[in-house]
Amino acid sequence: MRPKATSSRTLSVEAFVLAWPGNEKSAQFIVKEIRGCVDSVTVLYNSHSVSDAKVPEGWIDLGRDAYFGAKFEHARRVARSDVQIFIPADCYVEDWNKMVTSCRSAFVSFSRAAIWAPQSLGTAWMPNRTALRKLTCRMLSVTAVDSLVWAIRGTFLANLPKMKFATNKYGWGIESAVASGAHLKGFLVLLDTEVSYFHKRGSAYSSNEAELAEIAFWETLPRSILKKVRTIQFIFSKRKLSETQKISVLDQAKLFLAVTDLVIGGMVRWSLRQGLQLKKPT
Repeated sequence: MRPKATSSRTLSVEAFVLAWPGNEKSAQFIVKEIRGCVDSVTVLYNSHSVSDAKVPEGWIDLGRDAYFGAKFEHARRVARSDVQIFIPADCYVEDWNKMVTSCRSAFVSFSRAAIWAPQSLGTAWMPNRTALRKLTCRMLSVTAVDSLVWAIRGTFLANLPKMKFATNKYGWGIESAVASGAHLKGFLVLLDTEVSYFHKRGSAYSSNEAELAEIAFWETLPRSILKKVRTIQFIFSKRKLSETQKISVLDQAKLFLAVTDLVIGGMVRWSLRQGLQLKKPT
């Protein structure tokens, strides 16, 4: 078991940069910018073909079909640090050092934190759709964060319930599944509103294919995880709907109960886990 970090200086952080054909220069730029901020950087790549000889030196080529799901699963298996940060090559952060420093600080300050992310500009996962409660002037407890630029505590990532991440090619729904694993054990999912990144909307693959893969992935999840996924999706969809129309009193009540389950239920689950750990013989 890894020794528990006591300060942001002792918290080891490794970055996984997710690259693909056409974004090599962007990935190389990110590696250059972030290398001095983290303990290690690994680039996970999917080449045009398995025989592609133009893969930059030091990059790990997982094959042409290794999109987000396969890259996430590979990172989960090889991760060795206290915290893992995932960064797609098409994301832009104005100050990489500030982002990593904020990430380290969050995991030290919040012992319950399993997931942390800066605020996303250009994605659907907006705070008004995901916020559960305000923890500090900058930190929100949320249902889930977008699986673009995000960080996960190493011990939590290593002990996630078995899920078939690699079969979910484009990775849609992985953010909700991982966040559900956190809520199920009483951990926090944090959104840092003072740090942000930009991601241009749209993708080169079929959204219909990605959605079908997401549904198929959810069908393989443990029942307890799937239940929390449904809660996260319900909160997101109803809050999104409320942006354009008034939702019913019944749905408002269901929203209140769903949020309460994640907030109060999470506190109870965390307290129970802590109590059990204290009772273990030393």
